[in-house]
Amino acid sequence: MADAKLICGDALDVLRDLPSAHADLIITSPPYNIGKEYERPRELGEYLDWCSQWLGQLHRALKPDGSLWLNLGYVEVPGKGRAVPLPYLLWDRSPFYLI
Repeated sequence: MADAKLICGDALDVLRDLPSAHADLIITSPPYNIGKEYERPRELGEYLDWCSQWLGQLHRALKPDGSLWLNLGYVEVPGKGRAVPLPYLLWDRSPFYLI
Protein backbone atom coordinates (compact mmCIF):
# COMPACT_ATOMS: atom_id res chain seq x y z
CA MET A 1 0.00 0.00 0.00
CA ALA A 2 2.74 2.45 -0.86
CA ASP A 3 0.26 4.68 -2.66
CA ALA A 4 -2.11 5.08 0.31
CA LYS A 5 -1.87 7.89 2.84
CA LEU A 6 -3.64 8.24 6.16
CA ILE A 7 -4.01 11.83 7.33
CA CYS A 8 -5.15 12.72 10.83
CA GLY A 9 -6.13 16.26 11.77
CA ASP A 10 -8.88 18.83 11.65
CA ALA A 11 -10.61 18.19 8.32
CA LEU A 12 -10.91 21.81 7.27
CA ASP A 13 -7.26 22.53 8.03
CA VAL A 14 -5.96 19.40 6.30
CA LEU A 15 -8.27 19.60 3.28
CA ARG A 16 -7.33 23.17 2.45
CA ASP A 17 -3.74 21.99 2.04
CA LEU A 18 -4.58 19.18 -0.38
CA PRO A 19 -4.30 19.96 -4.08
CA SER A 20 -7.44 19.85 -6.20
CA ALA A 21 -8.32 16.55 -7.88
CA HIS A 22 -5.78 14.77 -5.66
CA ALA A 23 -7.54 11.76 -4.12
CA ASP A 24 -9.10 8.68 -5.66
CA LEU A 25 -11.00 7.78 -2.50
CA ILE A 26 -11.85 9.58 0.74
CA ILE A 27 -13.31 7.64 3.66
CA THR A 28 -14.56 9.66 6.60
CA SER A 29 -16.74 9.40 9.67
CA PRO A 30 -17.04 12.95 11.00
CA PRO A 31 -18.60 13.86 14.34
CA TYR A 32 -22.34 13.18 14.36
CA ASN A 33 -23.19 16.17 16.56
CA ILE A 34 -24.85 13.97 19.18
CA GLY A 35 -22.76 14.92 22.22
CA LYS A 36 -19.95 12.34 22.16
CA GLU A 37 -17.00 13.19 24.41
CA TYR A 38 -14.77 14.10 21.43
CA GLU A 39 -17.14 16.62 19.84
CA ARG A 40 -18.60 20.02 20.62
CA PRO A 41 -22.34 19.84 19.96
CA ARG A 42 -23.62 22.61 17.68
CA GLU A 43 -27.07 23.91 16.81
CA LEU A 44 -28.31 21.83 13.87
CA GLY A 45 -28.09 24.66 11.32
CA GLU A 46 -24.52 25.48 12.39
CA TYR A 47 -23.58 21.80 12.18
CA LEU A 48 -25.03 21.50 8.67
CA ASP A 49 -23.17 24.66 7.61
CA TRP A 50 -19.93 23.14 8.94
CA CYS A 51 -20.66 19.90 7.05
CA SER A 52 -21.20 21.91 3.86
CA GLN A 53 -17.74 23.42 4.26
CA TRP A 54 -15.84 20.15 4.54
CA LEU A 55 -18.01 18.44 1.91
CA GLY A 56 -17.06 21.22 -0.51
CA GLN A 57 -13.38 20.73 0.29
CA LEU A 58 -13.68 16.95 -0.09
CA HIS A 59 -15.33 17.43 -3.48
CA ARG A 60 -12.52 19.76 -4.56
CA ALA A 61 -9.83 17.34 -3.37
CA LEU A 62 -11.32 14.29 -5.12
CA LYS A 63 -10.47 13.37 -8.67
CA PRO A 64 -13.44 13.69 -11.07
CA ASP A 65 -13.89 9.91 -11.00
CA GLY A 66 -13.11 9.62 -7.26
CA SER A 67 -15.40 8.34 -4.53
CA LEU A 68 -16.41 9.53 -1.09
CA TRP A 69 -17.42 6.98 1.53
CA LEU A 70 -19.23 8.97 4.18
CA ASN A 71 -20.46 7.58 7.49
CA LEU A 72 -22.93 9.86 9.26
CA GLY A 73 -25.57 9.25 11.87
CA TYR A 74 -29.12 10.31 12.55
CA VAL A 75 -30.64 13.25 14.38
CA GLU A 76 -34.05 14.19 15.69
CA VAL A 77 -35.75 16.91 13.69
CA PRO A 78 -38.71 18.25 15.68
CA GLY A 79 -41.93 17.83 13.75
CA LYS A 80 -40.19 15.66 11.11
CA GLY A 81 -38.78 12.55 12.77
CA ARG A 82 -36.71 11.05 15.57
CA ALA A 83 -34.03 9.46 13.42
CA VAL A 84 -33.53 11.57 10.29
CA PRO A 85 -30.35 10.52 8.45
CA LEU A 86 -27.91 13.45 8.35
CA PRO A 87 -27.22 12.94 4.61
CA TYR A 88 -30.90 13.75 3.97
CA LEU A 89 -30.35 17.13 5.62
CA LEU A 90 -27.22 17.71 3.53
CA TRP A 91 -28.83 16.80 0.22
CA ASP A 92 -29.04 20.38 -1.05
CA ARG A 93 -25.81 21.45 0.66
CA SER A 94 -23.52 18.90 -0.94
CA PRO A 95 -21.87 18.94 -4.36
CA PHE A 96 -21.86 15.13 -4.34
CA TYR A 97 -24.35 12.79 -5.95
CA LEU A 98 -25.48 10.88 -2.88
CA ILE A 99 -26.18 7.16 -3.01
